[in-house]
Amino acid sequence: MAELREKPRILRFQKIRITRQGGKMAARALVRAMAKQVGFTAKAREELVLVTSELAENLAVHAQEGEIVFKRIEQGAIQGIQIESRDQGPGIKDIELAMSDGFSSKNQLGYGLGTVNRLMDEVKINSTSKQPSQTLLIARKFTRPIEQAAKDALSTFGVATKALNGSKFNGDGFFIKKWPNGALAAVIDGLGHGQYAHRATQKALNYLENHYDNNISQIFMGVNRQCLATRGVVMALARFSWNPGSVILASIGNISIKAYGAEEKMEIPVLRGVLGRRAPNPSVVKHPWSAKHGIVMHSDGLSSHWNWRDYPGLWEQSAPNMAKQLLDSLAKEHDDATVLVVRGKSL
Repeated sequence: MAELREKPRILRFQKIRITRQGGKMAARALVRAMAKQVGFTAKAREELVLVTSELAENLAVHAQEGEIVFKRIEQGAIQGIQIESRDQGPGIKDIELAMSDGFSSKNQLGYGLGTVNRLMDEVKINSTSKQPSQTLLIARKFTRPIEQAAKDALSTFGVATKALNGSKFNGDGFFIKKWPNGALAAVIDGLGHGQYAHRATQKALNYLENHYDNNISQIFMGVNRQCLATRGVVMALARFSWNPGSVILASIGNISIKAYGAEEKMEIPVLRGVLGRRAPNPSVVKHPWSAKHGIVMHSDGLSSHWNWRDYPGLWEQSAPNMAKQLLDSLAKEHDDATVLVVRGKSL
């Protein structure tokens, strides 16, 4: 008679001590096993391993020793993992700078935290460099439902963009992500022109790709940290829900947002600042959204001095045609330019 295999132990809470001499391999193996039990994809499991490696290395090299705590967590019906890094080392002098990609320091904690910010859904740090010093980092990552095609969405999308004349780098960018019951749209403008503006925008877009389903304030915080080592960007976001129909708007910087078809005037948040330069928290507003509604978001590469009366019949066109017409007629010659149109439609 074949022996019965013992069921694997469910990992819910584990603590690993990290020193210069060891603990890093055990921590990586533990988080990989826990992530598999929770249900993360192979890619997400390796991201969690990478985050654990960065935190363990940080503890061993800079703090000399510390501990990493792994917990299974839940957010409604969604499963996740929380990683806590604790130490009593030299502390982090500038937390926000340390959270930027590319930051490194031989003399203090913080190396690798840009990776943590980029790959985890939520990151919080409490640290002081004053004696006695102590640092606590809490990072969370959640599983995502299997993505399905967005069917019968309550909107259509169109976008048109161009780089500054003669440039092979576009400092503007856009982001559109759809799912069955909603979507996220964004327009991003890297400060200045050329490759450095393009690099800043790509940093922001990479963050959106991995965190599009986070809440709006967390997305802005993450992009701000991600772009700290760049020229910085300005950004506007619109998150749509189809059932019930609503849109959440938020913006930092000079991205223009114009609304169409709302019975009551749609409040558009305007807040000065630059993401990557310690931007303020965004103003976030929520409005109803239906088939008769629409918005246009565009960078300052388009003239902002226009209104719907200037374009009779524009709203009767498709969203891609609307975007192209606005870009062709409003784009400035010596600037990157991007316009994104979201047009309501009947189900």
